[in-house]
Amino acid sequence: PLFRRLQGTTRHPLLVHHLHGLSLFDHMAILTETLRGHMSTSLVYRNITGRLPIFWDEQGARFCDITIVQNGRDADVVEAGSRKPVRIIPLSLHPAMAKAQHDAPAMEMRDPFSLLWFGSWVERKGAFYLARAFRKIVDRFPEVRLTIGGSGMIPGDLIGGFDESLRHRITVLPHVTMEEHIAELARNSIFLFPSLSEGFGFALLEAMAMKMACVTTQTGLGGDWLCDRENAMIVPSASSCISLTRLA
Repeated sequence: PLFRRLQGTTRHPLLVHHLHGLSLFDHMAILTETLRGHMSTSLVYRNITGRLPIFWDEQGARFCDITIVQNGRDADVVEAGSRKPVRIIPLSLHPAMAKAQHDAPAMEMRDPFSLLWFGSWVERKGAFYLARAFRKIVDRFPEVRLTIGGSGMIPGDLIGGFDESLRHRITVLPHVTMEEHIAELARNSIFLFPSLSEGFGFALLEAMAMKMACVTTQTGLGGDWLCDRENAMIVPSASSCISLTRLA
C-alpha cells in the first residue's frame, strides 16, 4: 500500500522491493508436504493465510521501482508478472565467518563420519527426508553421528522424528552463538541441506566457506551456482533415496 501510494506522486524515493524468497514456492512446498502426510495445515492456512504472502509479493513487485531477488527461479517468476526491473543479488558472509574461513581445518583433519544440519527444523527445509536418509546412512556407515544446530527446538521434541535406535547418535544444539556456529562448521565434515524451498540458502554458503563437503538440493544457491560433484553433491528434492555409494 505504501509503494502504491508513493508511485502516484510526482516525486518519490527509489522503491526497492527485496524478496528473500518467493512465498509462492514456500507455500507450494508446504502444501506438497501436507498432501504427502508429512505435516498438517489448517483449512484457513490452505485457502487464506498461506495465500496472502503470495499476493503481497506480487503487489510489491507491481508498485516498486526495482525488485531484488536471490535466485534465478524467483527472478523468472517476478519478470513474467511485472514490467519493472529485476536483479539477482546473492547474500554474503557474516564478517566473523568470512574471517574464520581462512583458518578452517582441511577435511583430513576432521571426523569423516560427522554430519551437520543447521537451520530451522521444519518440513519446508526437508526435515522429514533427513530423518529417513539418516536411517539409511547409518545402515551403511555405523560410525556416523549427526549434529543439528540452530533449530530453536527442545531436543526431545526434535529427535522424536528419528528412529528410537538412532537418537543416541544425534546431538541437538537449539541455540548457538556465532563462535559456536563457526566451531561446529570447523569440526564436522559433511553438511546436509535437503531444503525444498530457499531464497538463497545462507547456511549452505557458510558451510562451503568453512570447507565442509555439502549435500544439497537444486534450490536457491544450489540451483544457480553449484554443479554436482564439483562444488557439492546435488540430490533429488523431496527424496531420501540417495545412492549411498556416492557418499563413500
